[in-house]
Parts: sequence; structure tokens; C-alpha cells
Amino acid sequence: MVKKTKTLNKIWVIVLIVLTLLAMASTIKVIFSDYVIDESYHVAMSYRHAMGDRLLMEMWEPHQTSAFLCAFLIRLYIMLFHTTTGIVVFLRSCGIIFHLVVSIVLYKATRLFVDSKASMIIAFLFYSLFPKLTSLPEFSNMMVWFLALSFCFMCYAENEQWRKPVYAILSSTCFFLALLSYPVTVILALPLLVFFLIKKERKRFAGLGCFLITSITEGCLYFAYIVWGKNLDLIFRNALNVTSGDESHGGKNAYGISQSAFILGESKKIMIPSLAILLTAVIVGIVVSKILKKKKVFCIACLTAIVLSGLLSGYYCFIKNTGYTCLKVQYVLFPIIAITALIYYRARIGTDKLKFFIPIIVMEMMTIVAVTLVSNVALSQNLVFTQVGFIVSSIVILYVFKDTKEAKYVIASMVLMCILSYGIEGYTQMMSSTGTNIFQYNAIVKDGPAYNVVCDYVVKEWYETGNAEYKSVVNDGDSVFIISDNMEVSASELYLLKPVKIAQYSTICTPTYGHKHVEYWEQFQERLPDVLIVESNMIPRLNENYIYNYLMDNYDYEKVLEGAHYCYYIKK
Repeated sequence: MVKKTKTLNKIWVIVLIVLTLLAMASTIKVIFSDYVIDESYHVAMSYRHAMGDRLLMEMWEPHQTSAFLCAFLIRLYIMLFHTTTGIVVFLRSCGIIFHLVVSIVLYKATRLFVDSKASMIIAFLFYSLFPKLTSLPEFSNMMVWFLALSFCFMCYAENEQWRKPVYAILSSTCFFLALLSYPVTVILALPLLVFFLIKKERKRFAGLGCFLITSITEGCLYFAYIVWGKNLDLIFRNALNVTSGDESHGGKNAYGISQSAFILGESKKIMIPSLAILLTAVIVGIVVSKILKKKKVFCIACLTAIVLSGLLSGYYCFIKNTGYTCLKVQYVLFPIIAITALIYYRARIGTDKLKFFIPIIVMEMMTIVAVTLVSNVALSQNLVFTQVGFIVSSIVILYVFKDTKEAKYVIASMVLMCILSYGIEGYTQMMSSTGTNIFQYNAIVKDGPAYNVVCDYVVKEWYETGNAEYKSVVNDGDSVFIISDNMEVSASELYLLKPVKIAQYSTICTPTYGHKHVEYWEQFQERLPDVLIVESNMIPRLNENYIYNYLMDNYDYEKVLEGAHYCYYIKK
């Protein structure tokens, strides 16, 4: 028995070493590789906020409330180094630190339910996951971080039977910060309310009151911060422009299909393999149980589903080379397994845990509904936003089986899932027409905000050439307007090269060029463009561009440079 324990301890040490090395490798990878358009959008949005543009005034970005963390870090970086060169790597490094802190807090909260080994696996698994394969503190990462922290403090509150209001306050504050990070997560409040209402004890209602009072108070204070000293009518009018100003994320998606029809089609793409895995898992459970002559159908089915979901994701990632957004059916299967396990073993684990975990899993899984409502990409890609639901479900699975003979097999399957997750994170690119994996990187950016980021040569050349041309034409203080629809290399990073006024109402990476810009310039006349920059690829289509024709018809612009990627016009 002692010898067996020593062997298991040695195996565990090896597992920890492997996971630590994988975590270190993935850290380097996410800090220094790739630079996707959503990142550049969030950096540009946060930069304009850091430079003085105000929420719901000069800023009409749909994600503007999430700019608070990056804006603070950008101010700090500029104050220390007096430049924006290399700021992307700095922001990603700060994001990694935050991600690590959340992983540690999650480890400590998970210890309330399972042992240190299982908690460590959960922490490593969380650390391996990013919604968009970047550690930069942008809106999707921030939503995940704050939802995870809110869950952790709920765990502490539940452990104390909600007698200590401090945990309810902390949980509520983190939930409010998640709401600022991704405002559509407000729909998560409904299952959260159900969570409190099914707690019949008076102390739970006290916890609900504390949670609600904290959120409402913070909301009122934040609203006061936004409107203080401003025209309320103008604020509300601009708020309407924010909610309706990004046509690329409403009604139809990036593929030109109505969002409801697209969701229905994508649901089939996800649910068919998920149901196939569940059916296979049940059959395997029945067959193996009969062979072993043991009543272990449920446990074997769960293990089979976990392994098969991992293998399917691995197949899409490493064989079909679909990139980071490979079909991750485990994000659907784990919550199903967890909820089923809670119900199946309710006599052993008690109804308290069932009432605690199920509403939280449902709440966290509703993030995909919230995100998809305003998204223009595939539903299968949005599955990664349910990361916290996936993690909570993993905790439940480990908790349900912790005192059984099968616990070691469940832990082993979770270790394999963890290794697979690091493999996908380390191997893939986020989105690029030039490749799907890291072996297709062949250059390093040596100028601008993305300095020292590893990418492919096309992206490097585009950034460096574009940056040099921009610096040669644009002067400090100019009002700059960029017309571009490039989905591989965002033009928004150009705004960071010099202290200029951003003439666009939104720096979003899927811009539209309609009449709202005219309304924006009527409000802020100093933002009328001094410099107009047009991506060269768009020139043949400029006769269809409303805002380009508006500027050319009403103002006198002279072409001063036809560069490799952009044409520059100066207002006389």
C-alpha cells in the first residue's frame, strides 16, 4: 500500500511538471504571437479613452464600458515610457498576471469542494483557456475573469451559508465588472435571481439583498460618473447611436445570413456531434458494465463522453487544421454531464449542492446566448465564451466522483483534457487567411504598438510599411479618419502612432461608413477629418462608400501619398 502511494505521488509530480512546462510555453506563445483585429480594436478604443475621449460622448463603440482596465494600463505605459511602441506585449503581460491571479483564486475556491490535486487540475485547465487566444485585457477575457471571480466568492459565501456579507458584496462587484466588460451579460441576472429564490432560508435572502443592493449601488455610481457635467439629452441620444451604430453586428452576421437562421444552422453543427458522443458513451457504458459485471454505466458513460469530446476537438484542431476556433463540443457536453450527475447522485451529495451548482451552470452557459445576440461570427466559435460554465461543470464532475473508486480515472481524464487544451492553445492561430498554426509564423514585427509580436511576413510588412507612411504624412493633433475593411490587419493601430484626434465615432474592427459619421461631426466639429486615409484595396469600391463621397463632395481633399497599402488625402 505504501509503495502504491509513493508511485502515485511520483506520477502526480510528473503530471505537475508537465502541466507547468505546458503552461509556461503557452504563456510565451499568447504574449508574443499573433495580433488579431479584435485586439487592435480594443487597444485603439482604450487608447482614445486614455487620451481623454469620453464614454457616450466622443466614443460610440459598443464595447466602450470595457475600456477601463486597458485605458488605465495604457496611461501607465505612456507615463513610464513616453511611447506606444511595444504596448501590445505589455498589455498581454498584464493580462497574463491577471489570468494567473484568477486561476489561483479559483484553486482556493475549488478546495472547498475537492482535494488539492483536483483543484490544481481545475486551476491549470482554467489557465489554458482564453476566449480569443490572447491574454490582452479585452472585453471577452475580462468577462470571463470577473464571472470566474464572482463564482469563487459565491463558493465562499455558500460555504459560510451566506452569513458573511463580504462575500456577497465581492461576488456582486465582480458580476458588475463582468457586466461592464460585456454589457449583454445582463441577461445572466435572470438565472442568478432564480439561484437566490430557491434558497428558502432567511440567510440566503439576506445574501440576495446584499448582492442586489451592491449591484444597484455600483450601477448608480457608474451612471453618475458617465453623466456628470454632461447634457443628459445628448448622452441618451448617443447611447441610441451606440446600440444601433454597428450595423455589422446586428440583423445579419458576417456571412450575410439572418442571425436567427444562422444560429439554427450552427446549432445543428454543434448538437449532432454532441448527441452522437452522448449516445456512443451510453452504449459503451452499458457494454463495458456488462463485461465487468458491475453497475457502473453512468460513470463509464461520463468518462467515455469526456474522452471522446477531447478527441473530436483534437481531430478538428490537429488533423483538419481549423485553428483555435475548432469545434469544442466539451463546452456543451460537460454542463450536460455535470447537471445529470448532480441529479443522478442527489441522494449522496445532497440537494444543497444541487441547488447551488445547477443555476450557476445554467447562468454561465447563458453567456453564449448573450454573446450570440450581438455577434457576427459562427455559434461554434462563440462556444469559447462559456468557459466559466465549462470550468464549473468540471468542478462538479470532480466533486461528484471524488469519494468513489473511479475518482482516479476521472482525474486522469481531466488531466488529458488539460493537456489537450494546452496543445490547442499552443499549436493554433486565432484567425488568419495565411495559416492556422504556429508553424506558419515566419516574421517578427519591429515597429509600432505590436513591436516584438511574432506573425507571418505579410502582416509584418503591412504593419511596418503602413506605420512608416502614416508617420510621414500625419502630424500631431490632426483629426484622422481611416476607411478600411481589412479583416486580417486592422488599421486602428495607426491611431496609436501619434497623438491625434480620432475622427471615427467607433474604432470597431468591422466598421461601417454611413450617415452616423455626419451626425458625429455635427456634434464634434473639431473631429472633421484633416487627414483621410483609404485602404488601397477599397479604392475600386469607393463610389459605393457613402462617407467618402460625402467628404469629397463637401470638402476639398488633396491626395498627397499613394502608399503600398493606404492612400492619404489632406484637407486643404
